[in-house]
Amino acid sequence: STLLQELRQKNGPEQLKAILEAKEQLKELWDEACSLIALKEKRLPAWNHLLALKQQAEGLELIQELEPQMEAMTNERSLLDPTTDFAGPLIQQLEQALAIELEQAQQKLSQVITNEAQHLEASADWQALPETERQRISETLKLDAIAPSAEPVERSTLLDALKQRSLSSRAELAESLPTRFAKARTAAAKALEPNTKGVKLSSGVLKDSAALDAWWEAERQKLQQDLQNGPIQIN
Repeated sequence: STLLQELRQKNGPEQLKAILEAKEQLKELWDEACSLIALKEKRLPAWNHLLALKQQAEGLELIQELEPQMEAMTNERSLLDPTTDFAGPLIQQLEQALAIELEQAQQKLSQVITNEAQHLEASADWQALPETERQRISETLKLDAIAPSAEPVERSTLLDALKQRSLSSRAELAESLPTRFAKARTAAAKALEPNTKGVKLSSGVLKDSAALDAWWEAERQKLQQDLQNGPIQIN
């Protein structure tokens, strides 16, 4: 304030005398400063909450409307206005918009999961697998960990839910699910393929056609025996 600037310019007894004369004014300034500190401590949590909501709402049309108001609050220090809470209404608008967006994202995600799960369950390969193998594939591709909560998100937990998985992350997940379920169907088909056994032909020196015929007849019999247990690959 102007008073404090004037007091700083004085020295010694002159400054002490001026301080004593301005005792009441200084007390008023002190009380005002304490009030502002208390108001800041009271309003700061709401402001931080507003900033966190704004971060989660990036990309929404509402942000273009609210950003100038938030900038004005910073520039004009209106957060410390003792008569008006400017942050409260903005928080309410953001929470309402985010709640709607979150519900729509959950519905879309649930629909994609339902469609893809039905497609997977209808697959002949998937149906032919034992339950243990289905569970192994599901766990590997994390198919059981992607279903969103069916419960509506309360206002008190909205920000936590968005921090765990943002709106953009939910959209990306919904787009990636068809590929993930397609991998499950591919894995099921592969799991049904019989195991291929690697075999080696014996080595040796063949001096004539008779030796070749004898070697081949012996090898052929061994190969036929191995084929009874499934496909083979000659190495």
